[in-house]
Order: sequence, then structure tokens, then C-alpha cells
Amino acid sequence: MKILIDVNMRLEWKEILLEAGFEALHWRDVGPRSAPDDDIIRWAADRGYVVITQDLDFSEALAMLKLDRPSVVVVRTRNNKLQRSVPDILWLLKRYEFDLGEGALIVIDHDRQRIRRLPFS
Repeated sequence: MKILIDVNMRLEWKEILLEAGFEALHWRDVGPRSAPDDDIIRWAADRGYVVITQDLDFSEALAMLKLDRPSVVVVRTRNNKLQRSVPDILWLLKRYEFDLGEGALIVIDHDRQRIRRLPFS
């Protein structure tokens, strides 16, 4: 799975995802930090990447654009410590790999995950 890490995610996520066997890029590797969400979404969709972000606006952008790709994982945990988030995120990416490949929005809260198929109806 190819994962594009949004600018609001720590740079360390790239190395973590690479070590876990994912193909990973941080948005800083490919575009300007000031790029609008729509540009990031279109870039990821055109290249087959799943976006991982902490930005809830991606949900709205997906709804407005009515796209079935890219899949987006929104991390909304209260725990900001990277080392505590890693196992949960890696488990989720592997657990929902099929859904992410088909087009989905997954929101991770501190105690649950919600998944919606794309495009939104």
C-alpha cells in the first residue's frame, strides 16, 4: 500500500511506515506545505496513494468532490505521543487494507474507528 502523509503529521511517520513495509511519502517530499486539501487529494488519487492526516477538513473535501479515491485515514486521538499511536495506526492500516484499496474514509478516535465507503452518497 502507498501512503501519503499529510503536512500536519510528524515527519517520523515516513520512516515508521517504510519500516512496516509500506511505500510512504510525506507531502513535504512532493508539494508545498501551503497546498490546499483538494490538491493533496487529487495528487493522491491520481497516483494511487492513501492519505493519512489529522485534518478533519479532508472529510468535507471528499464529500464535496464526490470522489471514490483516494482513501483517507484521519487520526483524531487524544494521545499525541507518537510511540503510543504507532501500533494502533499500523494495525488499522493492515486490518483495513482491502477497504482502503477500494476507497474509504477511516476516522480513528481515541477508543474506536469509524469507516465509510467512498464516494459519499
